[in-house]
Amino acid sequence: MKKISLTFTLFVALFALIGVKAYAKVDNVLSAVGYWQTIDDHDLKPRAIVKIWELHGVLYGKIIKTYLRPGEKSSDICKECSGKLHNQRIIGMTILSGMTGEDGYYTGGRIVDPKSGSSYHCRMIVAKGGKSMSVRGYIGIPLFGRSQVWLRTKSPAHHPKV
Repeated sequence: MKKISLTFTLFVALFALIGVKAYAKVDNVLSAVGYWQTIDDHDLKPRAIVKIWELHGVLYGKIIKTYLRPGEKSSDICKECSGKLHNQRIIGMTILSGMTGEDGYYTGGRIVDPKSGSSYHCRMIVAKGGKSMSVRGYIGIPLFGRSQVWLRTKSPAHHPKV
């Protein structure tokens, strides 16, 4: 009886541990994976939605929706970008690449500003229980750069046109 009870207890404990680990992996609020709404530095209105995904432990992000301002077209291209991004449509452009990290802190990648075409080193820190993320683009060291706060959001299908 004691042997069955001990075996049963160990089985339940192992099952519970596996379940907790799987739940934590699925519901990791500090992950940068998901949809993020960028905010314009000048008018503080939504500017774009960026989808961030992970592939083999590396994060990438692409613009999947933009909020147009007067005079802008959804077919705008990045004339100032270089290399394979030159003249690429801004919607669909991968602006974030090579980010690695965990527990809400990511470094080592690059971010492209599609307005200027410039590419920067990047650091991202997920905050406020996963509801916001500080994204810093910089040259050389993080001291010489600019930060934006991105807000976690739903997929673009849930957003009205602005």
